[in-house]
Amino acid sequence: MNISWKWLEELVELHNIDPKQLAARLTSAGFEIENLTDTPNQDTIINITHTANRSDIVSLISLVREISSILKQKLKIYQIHNNVPVYKKSIPLYYKNYGPVLLSKLYNVKIQESPKWLKEKLAVYDITSVNNLTDIINFITIKWAFHIKIYEMNNIDTDINTEYQSILKQVSKVASKPSISTNTKLNILLHLDIPTQDNQITQTTFFNSEDPEYIQQLDKSTNTYNKYDILDAYNESLLLVTKFCNTSYPNQIIYLSEAERIYKPIQLNYNRTVTFLGPIAIPQYKTSSTTTYINKYEIHNIFHHLYFHIHSNITQCYVDIPSYRIRDIEREIDLIEEISRIYGFDKFIDKLPYLDKKGIQSPTKYRINHIRSVCRSIGLHEVIHSSLNNSSKTQIYNPLTKEYNSLRYGLLPNLIKSSIYNIKQSKQYIEMFEIGRIFIKHNHKYTEKIHLAGIFGGNRYTRSQWYEQPANISWFQAKGDIEEILERLSIKVQWYKNIISSTRNIETQILETLQTHFKNNYYSILYTHNNVPIGIFGEINSIHEKHKDPESLYGFEFILESIMHHEEFTHTQRFQQYTKYPSIVRDIKINVPKGWPMQKVFDMFNDINEPLIESIKLFDVYDIEQTDLSYKSLGFRITYSNHTSTLTNQEVNEIENRLKTISIN
Repeated sequence: MNISWKWLEELVELHNIDPKQLAARLTSAGFEIENLTDTPNQDTIINITHTANRSDIVSLISLVREISSILKQKLKIYQIHNNVPVYKKSIPLYYKNYGPVLLSKLYNVKIQESPKWLKEKLAVYDITSVNNLTDIINFITIKWAFHIKIYEMNNIDTDINTEYQSILKQVSKVASKPSISTNTKLNILLHLDIPTQDNQITQTTFFNSEDPEYIQQLDKSTNTYNKYDILDAYNESLLLVTKFCNTSYPNQIIYLSEAERIYKPIQLNYNRTVTFLGPIAIPQYKTSSTTTYINKYEIHNIFHHLYFHIHSNITQCYVDIPSYRIRDIEREIDLIEEISRIYGFDKFIDKLPYLDKKGIQSPTKYRINHIRSVCRSIGLHEVIHSSLNNSSKTQIYNPLTKEYNSLRYGLLPNLIKSSIYNIKQSKQYIEMFEIGRIFIKHNHKYTEKIHLAGIFGGNRYTRSQWYEQPANISWFQAKGDIEEILERLSIKVQWYKNIISSTRNIETQILETLQTHFKNNYYSILYTHNNVPIGIFGEINSIHEKHKDPESLYGFEFILESIMHHEEFTHTQRFQQYTKYPSIVRDIKINVPKGWPMQKVFDMFNDINEPLIESIKLFDVYDIEQTDLSYKSLGFRITYSNHTSTLTNQEVNEIENRLKTISIN
């Protein structure tokens, strides 16, 4: 956009500033100055480019208004009152594709040469003078960015007081610029509207190839939402036409427009504004330790020069935005940006504040970091996979591709695929874990949960004797790794072969889905002491995963929400003082049926509920085959302790006899 310095001085106070200083101020406010050009008639042409978000800066008036806000100077633009009655009429809702329209009749319009000042202003934009009427239309387009169209009244028979549709049909049939010759008189219809995409008049007449190049560029960049200055632009065009075309004012102006939309004021908090902007840099107090911030009176002054209306109280204010700025100022942060832009970005200290306090970490985040640290410490590598796949029941509405049309139901499937891929590529097993969200549909509702999953094994690095060949870890060694993780998280669990809950809740549904990735009878379901399922562990079913490998892979997946809400995990551990009295350790043998699981035996021990028993550990298991009976013999090491007195052999013998009642012989 080219701006004449002389023309600019006519519209805004520029006494104490020169073109170079103004260019620097505009650059700091977000505009781009292409160049400054001096002309032979002692004028300076400023070539300005606005940013993409400032689509309202397309006319001279909009730029002058912006300059007055930046420089905090008064405008020399005055509203024109021509004492012509304006007949306002609302556009019906079924004509929503049409914008506001201004119409008036002018009779005996004399076409003649334009005055000198008008020719000079158009010459700045390389526009050759044609005649007074055409030059006035081009002048209004440059100044206000509204393109006024001219129609010969001889071609329009419809009275402009009639229905809106009739006016549009009549006007759309005639050319926007009639054949005009000098020293003639015409009866014309002066028409101004805001172009819309589907407007019939706009499509046929608005972009005229005969217009000067600069006018065509303005027509294409006109903001279709700017209705703020439309009446002032039309009034000025009437004033100029009546004065320089020797005609009289029209009897009335027809103003057709839709209902004005009311926008909600934007709330601005003063304290939040100061926090965002930071302290002000004051040159004369550089050595002082005093910190100064922008105050609310300066904020009000900036809003006043931006022509914003404010309603203020002690801590905040509500700001009404003019219609020409509604597209780039929608939120509180946009108002804060305007304050810093007008006040000057360079006036704020560009240093981050020093914070001596750490941010508050949520308990969930803290516990997840704790779990992540435990998994890393036992040698697992953390990985991250996409939540999208194509094999889950949780479907995505309108997915980008068919390969990613659903959300994962578990973390373990992707870990298995990654492990198989690494084996094929490098012949090495990578032990890894992942913490992420899963998505599942339960009772017609979609739910998100945080899970922990891992896969390990396959590498031959364990041996029972130094002279033996290294071997892969066994089931019990893998189970020991899981127990170590749970022990370091202070989680006590119970191991079951199958799901014991008869209620089909969301946790049960998740575990049932994950069971298919493990070998039959080679997995366990983990429960807390109050029978809340927390996860699954077992040997990966390599045949199911279409990969046959002689080495066993072990995997697990835990529901972290169940773990993090476990009372032993959430409560701080408490330590007890060692007893002053010696403990007694004894080994006992118990024979039980061969099919009994160990958990059943420990449950029977717990039913005895003896407070003097400190610990029970299994140290030996062997099977006994007889002709009439087969059973297994279990060796337990039991520690007895009393915190109040010394234990006697009689007390220990009585407890031992009660424990031996579990034995079948």
